[in-house]
Amino acid sequence: MAVGSPQQPFVRATLAAARRGVVVRVLLSGAWYAREDNRKIVRWLNERADAEGFPLKAKLAEPRGYEKIHAKGVVVDERHVVVGSLNWNNHSARENPEVALVLHGAEAGAYYAKVFRVDWKEGGRRILIGRCGFVAVGVAGAICSRRGR
Repeated sequence: MAVGSPQQPFVRATLAAARRGVVVRVLLSGAWYAREDNRKIVRWLNERADAEGFPLKAKLAEPRGYEKIHAKGVVVDERHVVVGSLNWNNHSARENPEVALVLHGAEAGAYYAKVFRVDWKEGGRRILIGRCGFVAVGVAGAICSRRGR
């Protein structure tokens, strides 16, 4: 499913985190049914980052062998992880019976951060996390960690 528009709260929170100096990487689905909408969000986020000079990069994942990647996730400061089925759009967040699990701790954070780095480097072609049904979407949740520090 597509993320939604630039006005979607998760997209705005991602942008706000980057504007505060949080390094943000967003890896969105390149599946056929979401590709064009997500490509627009990727382009829009990257244009904002380039124009304003903040540390955000976004790109589409192009997984091989997966028609769709159902689980999503967020890694924050390699210490906090959110993993679940929640799509980053208003309908999913407000209407669907979704599940999200929050994991705290260096071990879980380091594991998912490492896998996300590989997925990012490979452009989503390998999707290591996909073997266990999870794909890191990005670090939009970085908004959580910076407030507590």
